[in-house]
Amino acid sequence: MNLFGLVSLMIYLCVQFIYTQKIYTKNYFFRLLVYGVVNFCAAFYFLRGETLGLRISTGSLIFYYLFLLYIIKMFYKKINRFLVQNDFINPTYHGKDFTYLNWNSGNPTSPAWWDEKLALPPSWFDRVLSFLLLIMPLLILWVVNFVFKRYEL
Repeated sequence: MNLFGLVSLMIYLCVQFIYTQKIYTKNYFFRLLVYGVVNFCAAFYFLRGETLGLRISTGSLIFYYLFLLYIIKMFYKKINRFLVQNDFINPTYHGKDFTYLNWNSGNPTSPAWWDEKLALPPSWFDRVLSFLLLIMPLLILWVVNFVFKRYEL
């Protein structure tokens, strides 16, 4: 992995773990979109000698994350209401909004934590979405990179 890709990944992980709840709760999607555009343009500038596929996949990670977080923002309450009505989630979570969870990777048995100032206690649905929000952008990045390498773009 090149230095720009490593820096982009580290910034993405910082945004993911530190700012997700704030972006979601305070509707900072436009700010993240601006950062994504800057990162995408920087990938094309700093990776001039690399393949088009590497430049696109490296610059797009924030966009994948933003897209998934926005989908959660659009549909979370509807899905949560459906799960509560069908007794898949405790009725105390009715009307609740998404709570992003962090885990202590050094100790997998330790409880997850969240920003208690911005969000209510999480349900199992929040845990699943938090995990998917962490894994899916990286998985999409890998698939896009694989396709570009496979077809030598």
